[in-house]
Amino acid sequence: MPSFKLLVEYDGSSFNGFQRQIGTAMYHAKSSNNTNADSTATSNATLDNNNNTANSGKKRKRSSKDNQNKVRTVQGCLEEALVKWVATTYKYKVTVPELRLRCAGRTDKGVHATGQIVAFDLPEQQEETKEMSEVDHGGSLSLSSVTSLSSWQIQRAINSRLPSDIAIRHVSSCASTFEPRQCVKQKTYTYRLRYRRKVWISRRTNSKNSADNAHKTNEINHQQQQSEQQLHPLCNGGGPQTLRSPHDPSCLWICPWPLDDCKIESICNGFQGSYDFSCFVHKSDRTKKDNTIHLDTFKVEYLQEQQQYSPPEETEDNDEKGNIVTNTSTSSSPSIVDVLFTLQANGFRRSMVRNLIGFVVDVMRGQVLDEDIPKVLLKDGGSNDKVTTIAKLIHSAPASGLCLAKVAY
Repeated sequence: MPSFKLLVEYDGSSFNGFQRQIGTAMYHAKSSNNTNADSTATSNATLDNNNNTANSGKKRKRSSKDNQNKVRTVQGCLEEALVKWVATTYKYKVTVPELRLRCAGRTDKGVHATGQIVAFDLPEQQEETKEMSEVDHGGSLSLSSVTSLSSWQIQRAINSRLPSDIAIRHVSSCASTFEPRQCVKQKTYTYRLRYRRKVWISRRTNSKNSADNAHKTNEINHQQQQSEQQLHPLCNGGGPQTLRSPHDPSCLWICPWPLDDCKIESICNGFQGSYDFSCFVHKSDRTKKDNTIHLDTFKVEYLQEQQQYSPPEETEDNDEKGNIVTNTSTSSSPSIVDVLFTLQANGFRRSMVRNLIGFVVDVMRGQVLDEDIPKVLLKDGGSNDKVTTIAKLIHSAPASGLCLAKVAY
């Protein structure tokens, strides 16, 4: 029984996670060019459904079971592609449970991957089916011949049956005992974030004396100036709509708040090492396992920085003689920054990476004080009440920026 290991990439934007769900069906709208046989089968299935609807005499309501059939998952698409490949190439039917498809990590809804590892088995053809194939096709079509195929041939065959937002990047043989999740030595996740850098500007407000007091001395007539610090207008009202571009990658979170990134590297470095990350684990999985994990790497890389045009600002001032003078000054606008977080560990718990990124963002927003940062790092564990209380300080970052980048064995 041959077994194979696949390196899989996918854009998770339109998937309801990796794991197959009950009644999962492949979404064909984004499908690449499939074989004529596959297209004919799809057309026939659609025609049968239309006939059934017409015969019913009335439009039936969509049930919860019908909604489940529309759920789109990465595993569901992979399994359907593999079943079609075997049926088309080797002329016999293999069931989804027989494939025994397993993965390195069950990514959540909206999470992307460039380094997902998937393994599956191809069971040997049953004797009864084998005899029928020999009669119909004039010879044996044993699956042993699949091992003679080049990796690129298998890659091409599977990719031709997958939708455009999933791709097999590499194929290799493996032992049937290989378990992608249990054999992991290190996982690497990345998170791409775009934000506007928080900039404070000095603004002077002039309070002029009334005309009735114009006869007073120049010292009294001079304007009274008050200096105050305030956020740049783009930071206050710019929002994510001033940061986006039609050429943005799908793996990106555009942060709606301005961020003070002067301490971003020290914050990330502070999480490296062995800690109890229970506060960062999804509440439904918080007590299932020991959440003490050694975080090998938590670093940030600046990808690009853009300067946005800021119109000149005019202010009025008084010279030594008391005359009003208009000053035109050009202040630097807040930069638009793209950063890439990289996290590496032997394993991660559910929602852990997104919660870590969300916490770092909250610190840069000023929502979490510096003295509160050590509270979330539990070296000796903590009671459930303590963990629950601290977890309220943590907000999860969106899935759109998260990517399973690499799995090492």
